[in-house]
Amino acid sequence: MIATVYNRGGQLRSWVESLARVADLEGPQAFRVCLADFGSVDVNVREVMRGAGIPHQVIDMEGEFSETDGLNACLASVTSPTEIVFTTVNTFFISRTLSPRAQPSPPFPLPVLGC
Repeated sequence: MIATVYNRGGQLRSWVESLARVADLEGPQAFRVCLADFGSVDVNVREVMRGAGIPHQVIDMEGEFSETDGLNACLASVTSPTEIVFTTVNTFFISRTLSPRAQPSPPFPLPVLGC
């Protein structure tokens, strides 16, 4: 999963908590997250990601926020281009998809959102 982030600490934390719940169900290697951070000052993006316990990479971006530049930086780091999901940290599709009664079957289907 790749996404860009800039000063969206609350949304990032909620998004990462949702991803951690999926990792609990599917295993921590079910996916990898790459975030392009444009100098967030409201949250330490690396600390939030480390706390989630899921495979991740944070790319430090410079200059004005650019979704395109951030996504391209993350894309350049992906080793298997057939396994890319574009998303945003303010999209809480995972927590809405899962419920205590729902049991996803492997592999967990993740929709492609935005780009």
